[in-house]
Amino acid sequence: MRTPPINFILVHCTVGITILAMSVLAMTNKYWRKKYCVPFCSFAIFHALHTFPASWINNSPFRVMFLVACTLQIALGLWGIQTGQTYDANPAKADKSLAVAYGGITFINAAAAFLEVPNIAKAFSSKKANGVFDIIKEGPHELYGKTPYDLLPEKVGLAFFFMFTGAVWFIWPLILVQLDGAKKTKKA
Repeated sequence: MRTPPINFILVHCTVGITILAMSVLAMTNKYWRKKYCVPFCSFAIFHALHTFPASWINNSPFRVMFLVACTLQIALGLWGIQTGQTYDANPAKADKSLAVAYGGITFINAAAAFLEVPNIAKAFSSKKANGVFDIIKEGPHELYGKTPYDLLPEKVGLAFFFMFTGAVWFIWPLILVQLDGAKKTKKA
């Protein structure tokens, strides 16, 4: 582990889970795909920018693939935002483009997670019966404490987690439900 767990892993997983959940919803409903493309693509861009330093310091054989994945995710996010802004000019073409952007971002995230499985499995396979893990290398990695994620205290990552999950996972859905209910009431 080279990065602080709160500033990298917690933030990374929180935004990644949000992206995947939004993608599932958007891929099943064209209306949501158009309506929520800007928040989705903005989260995807943030996720890629946040992941880029960790990919850069990764010394696995997949380093270049992770860097390319971050770059592609940023490009797809920008394309998705631009497509959402020009959607009404050609809705059929724009919807296909958004489907590609959503699908590409989802594939990149799922593939990156899949590529991490061997490292995670390797770490857990060295666990002894008493719950202690074997020490593969003495001392921390040479980059420990020197990553961009170490510039801020972990309280920042924890605060981000609580604010993001509170706003995006709880408050936003409640507002959407109330708005949908209010629209139906007004129509009736």
